[in-house]
Amino acid sequence: MMIFRTRLFGLVFAGLCCAAVLPAPTLAAELQVILSGKYAGTIDAYRVGRTYYLSAKQAGSLYGGQVSWYPVTGRVQLSVRGRRIQFLVNSDQARVEDKTLKLPAEVLIRTSDAYIPLDFFGTQDFAELTAMDTRFDSKSSLLTINRRATVGPLRWFSYKDYTRIVIDLDDD
Repeated sequence: MMIFRTRLFGLVFAGLCCAAVLPAPTLAAELQVILSGKYAGTIDAYRVGRTYYLSAKQAGSLYGGQVSWYPVTGRVQLSVRGRRIQFLVNSDQARVEDKTLKLPAEVLIRTSDAYIPLDFFGTQDFAELTAMDTRFDSKSSLLTINRRATVGPLRWFSYKDYTRIVIDLDDD
């Protein structure tokens, strides 16, 4: 009986050691997308451990940008609203003009596609570049992208001799 417990303990210990050395499992995840308040369908994301990744091609499509992929240098460029964001494969940094941004994880390559950490799209820096706010709920697999309004609601005031129209503008 003691030999059985020792062998069982040894097998469990060896299994735990192997699990600690192996990389986290990768999975494909299907995300529901809400774009500007309307259901836009589903997209496939990539998941490594607890980190979700979005294909650069899909990001370009969702944010109305253009993606350029340079496989020889390992560089991905996302152009949105005339601003360029450059990512390097296996790097956790992105460059916007002369500013360097920290990514939550490294950019990955899978099946000849570049994958950018999904959390980056929810940062304030990215929101300022694209004028879009992004929220991701991993429990419900829901990605919500809303365009920021630059013009507030239209208000009007009617008087006896005239009507006054008020439009509030953002400071951008």
